[in-house]
Amino acid sequence: MHHILLMFLLGACSALARPSKDVEMLVSSDYGPLDDALQDNENLEQELLRRFYNGARLRLHRKMDTFSMPIKRIPRIGGTIVMGRKK
Repeated sequence: MHHILLMFLLGACSALARPSKDVEMLVSSDYGPLDDALQDNENLEQELLRRFYNGARLRLHRKMDTFSMPIKRIPRIGGTIVMGRKK
């Protein structure tokens, strides 16, 4: 008895879970817009990564340029003034 009831419920649920013909007609079978959206998303991620790494590389170059500047030491009474590096 339980087996028959479970089979009936399974059949009813699978019949209700199937999309109707109206819904199938509304859903487009053309996946072009989806492919375009995924490609645009991938291009955006690549562009963001490229900008991030270029920005990090430029910041590193600026720091290295700061340390490669010549250091000027100006002796004076009371101590030496060091110029040339950003603090």
